[in-house]
Amino acid sequence: MSNFNSCQHGPWITSGDDVQYKIEYGLDTKVYFQCTSSRNDWIDNLDFFITPYRGCKWLAHRGFVRKYKSVSDEIMAAVEGCKSVVFIGYSQGAALALLAHEDYLYRFHKQARTICYACPRVVSWLSHGIFNGFKGLEIINHRRDIVGHVPPVLFGFRHVVKPTVFGECGSLSHKYHYPEVYKDL
Repeated sequence: MSNFNSCQHGPWITSGDDVQYKIEYGLDTKVYFQCTSSRNDWIDNLDFFITPYRGCKWLAHRGFVRKYKSVSDEIMAAVEGCKSVVFIGYSQGAALALLAHEDYLYRFHKQARTICYACPRVVSWLSHGIFNGFKGLEIINHRRDIVGHVPPVLFGFRHVVKPTVFGECGSLSHKYHYPEVYKDL
């Protein structure tokens, strides 16, 4: 099963502020974060005010930060000592995977590999000096997927790495965010 398909199917561990994730141990330890699946998830998705992260070192999407911080210690304890770690997520799960990527580097001084499918913008462009911490992270977005374009740059958000994009050019739409669009990746 592909990484994308694996992040679509449980069984999931639900913890913290309604975060669903699963861990597969093997040659690579893979941590999958589920996409938006509840009313609480939508509330966090829409809470895109900028909030300090890492003691004001950088600024990020408040809803995603709150959600990730509610499970960060649990997830980092589960991957501590693993030789190779891969974080994978789709949509809101991609935002959480991105934060886990940075957290892993911060805590263990080791680089993870991270794949973010249909990833919204998480970090404020007002942040300084943090973008080097995202080596090994890949964002894969459809050109017309509206989620890859929110929250807007006008509100201070940007992607931490240049996304790998696929698909034809045209108007943005939510219909390019459906899992079927990403399933063959």
